[in-house]
Amino acid sequence: MLIPLVKINITADKDSKEKILDFLQEKGVMEISEVKIDFSASVEKKEQDFVYDTKRLKAAFNFLLPYDKIKKGLKEKMETMFNPSIVLSKRELENIIQGSGWQKTVETVLGFQEKINQDESTIDDAQGKLKLLYGWENLNFAPQDATSLKNHKILLGILPSSIFINLKSKKNFYKKVKKVAGKIFFLRTVSDASRERKIIVIFPAVYEKSMREVFSVFNFREADLPYSDKISKDSIKELEEKMEKSRQNILDYRQILELIAKDELKNIYAAMDYIAWQTEKEANREKISATHYLFSLDGWIEEKNINALEKAIAEITPHFAVSQLKISAREQQPVIIKNKFFEPYEVVTDIYGLPLPNEPDPTPFLAPFFTIFFAFALTDAGYGIVLLTLCWFMIKFLKIPKEKQKLFKVLMLGSIATIIMGALFGGWFGVVPKDFPDSFGALKNFFVKIQVIDPMANPMGVMFLAFIMGIIQIWFGIFVAVWWHFKKGDWKKALMDYAVWDFLLAGIMFWLVADKLALLPSMAVIARYILFAGLGAIVLTQGRAKKNILLKFGIGVISLYGLVSYLGDVLSYSRLLALGLATGIIAMVINLIAMIFKDMAPFGWMGWIVAGLVLVGGHLFNIVINVLGAFIHSGRLQYVEFFPKFMEGGGRRFKPFTRKNNYIRIIS
Repeated sequence: MLIPLVKINITADKDSKEKILDFLQEKGVMEISEVKIDFSASVEKKEQDFVYDTKRLKAAFNFLLPYDKIKKGLKEKMETMFNPSIVLSKRELENIIQGSGWQKTVETVLGFQEKINQDESTIDDAQGKLKLLYGWENLNFAPQDATSLKNHKILLGILPSSIFINLKSKKNFYKKVKKVAGKIFFLRTVSDASRERKIIVIFPAVYEKSMREVFSVFNFREADLPYSDKISKDSIKELEEKMEKSRQNILDYRQILELIAKDELKNIYAAMDYIAWQTEKEANREKISATHYLFSLDGWIEEKNINALEKAIAEITPHFAVSQLKISAREQQPVIIKNKFFEPYEVVTDIYGLPLPNEPDPTPFLAPFFTIFFAFALTDAGYGIVLLTLCWFMIKFLKIPKEKQKLFKVLMLGSIATIIMGALFGGWFGVVPKDFPDSFGALKNFFVKIQVIDPMANPMGVMFLAFIMGIIQIWFGIFVAVWWHFKKGDWKKALMDYAVWDFLLAGIMFWLVADKLALLPSMAVIARYILFAGLGAIVLTQGRAKKNILLKFGIGVISLYGLVSYLGDVLSYSRLLALGLATGIIAMVINLIAMIFKDMAPFGWMGWIVAGLVLVGGHLFNIVINVLGAFIHSGRLQYVEFFPKFMEGGGRRFKPFTRKNNYIRIIS
């Protein structure tokens, strides 16, 4: 149901502002709104400091987190997915924040991050330079010495090894070089790899241009060696020593970071949440009007919480006033939905979005349909048992907080319905009861007796059942619209826009059952009259907004085309048959493949092991994909076929000013 929200104003003396804001943030009962005045420069500076702290804190946290080497069991790791891992008392949190230890830790961690980045950069730079120097170890002079000769030119470079492997190409190379420089040149191989050869060439300087042209024909690349003032062998040794020193530095820094993570990470967690709270507080402070003596804020709150709010503020200061404000037509009122029995299904509504404040909460209406459709799409009692067990285990042993249990509870309720539906459809891990081993005895006979339909043998019967459920949900959706508009006092819209369609759809169903299917032949005539009455009601009411009588009649007749839309909605429910059949067929194929592998194995025991692995892995995979499909398509039927019959959606979620615990949990 939708919870009534009211807009209130709180005005109090300025000295009590911080305590009142702390109270509102701790309790999380009010959404603060309405920006009144600009912030003062001092407050702006304070907020900027929080943003700065947050960025540095997050950087330190993200860098330090991988160094947390405290071993956690699987259960503990999974628990932290749903619960803040750090539990602190208010006093412990105050001690952490008031001390400057966490700030020093942040600076220390960021300092080590910078040092590690510098050393890693040094290693990368050295590796790049070594890549250029490797292969030139036998060069017995510094590269820059090659430029010291007056009459000769020395080239250091690389040629493809293929030139020297093939005798013909080698002769061709030397022939062209000699053609330019004659015999007045010297070529020596410094190193020879599989694909390229590093060489040194010395020739008269007057032939430089011609020699470069010749060498370019053979894909010559001139070497650009770092540390040109040193012998390559010495440069390589120096770079390798520098790399080793940087690697050792990084190892030392990481050992220190592991110790910091062990001792200080808890404080960083606490600071992360605390700074986030303060940032949120400063953001909401902008929405407060203030004078030298008073402050005033507006916001939304549940009507039932106003008295408790007034009592709490009275304990902080006697100088205050709480007044209820009139909601303007331009304001979008936030929405809260709360359901006692149907609370788990709020997760389904949340995926679609919230209703508008003047619309009904769809959660209690979708709950039974979603559960039945989920079971219809899964239709395997064995899978239902597995899913129920897994969800129960998650809630029971992982200590999932109540507010995060909704999805698991929806799946549990869906799995219970699946067990029932699967038993009625004869689905047990892809095996029908009649194929159970005779050793099952009375249990086999019991499962055979409770099976009422075989989807494989009678798919049309299952499809007809899916259509019946679709018709019921669509009709009920229109009925919800009738009820809601009656509740709001708009009886004219309830009767003429919605009730007439419900009446017509009921008349069509009655006529099909009584006359066309001949199930109630004695009522056939009455059914026809009801059908004609429904058609007449649509024609007479849908064009009522027009003044011209011919337009009234024409629009009324055209409105009958809406039946096509309803037919399309009903046909959409055929997806339930497709999903149910897919689950059963895939399960049967998994069983068949497992038996084939069992028979193929050279030893009997090996065959059973392989078959067991195929069965477990295959059925788990089938459960995952088909549970996902059942949830998505059951939800789609609510969102596309059901909700539009009585609601538009698009409501704005109530966002209270509160403290979000992402990393720590405060206990009394």
